[in-house]
Amino acid sequence: MTGQLPPVTLLPEQDMRITGTLRDRTGMPVRKGALRLTVTGSKYAAETMTNNTGIFAFPNLNIPDSSEVVINAKYSANGSSLMILLDGQMAPPLTKNPEHLDEVVNIDSALAPYLNNSKKQYSYLRTLKEVKIEGAKVKRPSHADYPSLAGLSNITGTTIDGDRFQGCNMFALCLQTQAMGLTF
Repeated sequence: MTGQLPPVTLLPEQDMRITGTLRDRTGMPVRKGALRLTVTGSKYAAETMTNNTGIFAFPNLNIPDSSEVVINAKYSANGSSLMILLDGQMAPPLTKNPEHLDEVVNIDSALAPYLNNSKKQYSYLRTLKEVKIEGAKVKRPSHADYPSLAGLSNITGTTIDGDRFQGCNMFALCLQTQAMGLTF
């Protein structure tokens, strides 16, 4: 409410990257050492070189979540005796929650009144079991069932859409013109 916001210590992540240092057996940084990153189970691979202080970076990585990544430097000079030291991932520091009023420590105790109220409201209701109605379809009579009425039309029903009555002032007059022969 005072308009004072805490300082931003970690900026939003712009890309996925892996950084570190390549050192030899004595702990000295290896300059211009070649490194290769591969993702097991896929065809994704990336290569990079260390700078003069032995620092390397694989920027703009596109690795699926929970993938196994292998970084090796065996193609560098003395590749069998090199150490790859990865930088740790930056994480925000653990601080006390400034919005402690919204924090719920025990979710069960917070939801208990809601659940008890729901139980009271719906305790008298009964759930019906599913009913399936099965049977033969009733045959509707048609003109074919009454050969003595051969003079009747084979049209058993007519549907007139509602749009045909737009702009009609008297429904009964419009119905007479739309359904010729209708007696009402």
